[in-house]
Amino acid sequence: MKKRQYMEVDRVQSPKKTDFEKSTYRLGCPAWAHAPWKGVFFRKRTQSKDFLKEYAQVFDSVEGNTTFYGVPKPDTIQKWADQVPESFRFCFKFPQWISHRRPFQSDPRSALEFLKTMAPLKSVMGPVFLQTPPALGPESLNDLYRFFSELPRDFKYAMEPRHPAFFEANGGSNELNAMLRELAVDRVIFETRPLFESQWQDADTQEAKGKKPRQTPLIAATANQPILRLVTNLEPDIFNPYLEKWSDVFVDWIKHGKNPYFMAHTPNDTEAPELGRRFQRLLNSKLDTSRKMPIRDWPAETEEGPSEKNQQLDLFG
Repeated sequence: MKKRQYMEVDRVQSPKKTDFEKSTYRLGCPAWAHAPWKGVFFRKRTQSKDFLKEYAQVFDSVEGNTTFYGVPKPDTIQKWADQVPESFRFCFKFPQWISHRRPFQSDPRSALEFLKTMAPLKSVMGPVFLQTPPALGPESLNDLYRFFSELPRDFKYAMEPRHPAFFEANGGSNELNAMLRELAVDRVIFETRPLFESQWQDADTQEAKGKKPRQTPLIAATANQPILRLVTNLEPDIFNPYLEKWSDVFVDWIKHGKNPYFMAHTPNDTEAPELGRRFQRLLNSKLDTSRKMPIRDWPAETEEGPSEKNQQLDLFG
């Protein structure tokens, strides 16, 4: 098949002044229903059915990993819609039978059915993203182009590549980025280097190292809502330099009218809310007042006395 020539220009329109002035960022975690958060992030007596409601009181976005493994029932989707404010954004993944089918199928019918099912959440959906397997490389760009170009334009989309060629600055990455720019599809950036630099030998860290890709990410904003997924243990000497670097990138994106997402991951995600809050504090310190996002108390903190709350804030140094 003849290789398609993708435009090297960014087709995302330059933001108007009013958009520039309103540009900000979003913060989230890999999931909202994490039982170990009870008593630390959630209130001690919070029931699982109320996890999303309490989560959305603090974070304004979340990764929808649940849809990677299966499509929720319509009544579940409606319950989710009823528990979040209009300002919230779900970033759902396309199911794995779409993203990981071999060979990749450019026919978008399965994706269209998925989007139709998720439609009750349309007003609170951020980019829907396609996480591709490591085997899907540059030879599949034509199929990926057809797939994204035939999806409805009233949704936003993103792609997280895993093939090594897509991380080569002068290789497949340039062609992939050009394609994503032409289609106004965001590139998901997965920052795993602080995880692999960790010296912790606990089971969660070792398991995470066995599952996560070990790659050096490229900084690329191919549309208006770049997504950074960063995974690390809370080891200040290791993760602080990465938070400094990426907060500077976010400042630059925001100044240029982008609305980036930061998704906080830790090996077992128990400390993900704390990582998210640390990044938010750092980023806010670098932004103009009009672009700062409020740092909200966790639900568990609002039911505790001041002394206990202060002790909790000091848990991670």
